[in-house]
Amino acid sequence: MASTRIALAGATGNLGTPILKALLDADFSVTVLSRRGGNASKLSHHPNLSVKEVEFHSVESLRPALLGVEVVVSCLATLAIDSQNPLIDASVAAGVKRFISAEFGMDSWNDLCAQLPVCAPKVAVQKYLMQKFELHPGFTFTAIANGFLLELAKDAQADIDGAMLGFCFCGSLCSDYGCDFSGRLDNELLGVKELGEDELRTLIVSFL
Repeated sequence: MASTRIALAGATGNLGTPILKALLDADFSVTVLSRRGGNASKLSHHPNLSVKEVEFHSVESLRPALLGVEVVVSCLATLAIDSQNPLIDASVAAGVKRFISAEFGMDSWNDLCAQLPVCAPKVAVQKYLMQKFELHPGFTFTAIANGFLLELAKDAQADIDGAMLGFCFCGSLCSDYGCDFSGRLDNELLGVKELGEDELRTLIVSFL
């Protein structure tokens, strides 16, 4: 039986790097979408890994790279989230069955969260995905809301109060959202393939 082919955008970032490893370890065939001149050329060789250079603003460039792909996982950086529309359009045009958007983080599908200015780009993408789903029933999408990735903040921000961060890891945040990203969110993402075609919208990740 042929391996499911997955396309991954943002494979060399903080989210994409562990997700790529998990997908390859699970024996998926992965196509990394890379902008020309990007870091994907530095990825280690793997028999199930291929890299295709694309222009992320161009549907014409993206569509050929997505032919034969069943699932697209977008790990585009926060500042590039609103550039997902061409990737969504190309996914629909190429016959991709499921699109996992760059929703990782707070649950911006929550009505209160959606009102925050920081969530505006994600909310716009959600509306666009809904429009595409309504027009193309064979196209489905999933958002994985896992909460704040505090261990990434710990690595990046030297001025964070260590005692407070430790409290966040062990305290109330963990009752709803996981803080240990690198090994467990990947398993939730891999589990999406077993959810069926049930019009899944948002997967709220709970690690406890």
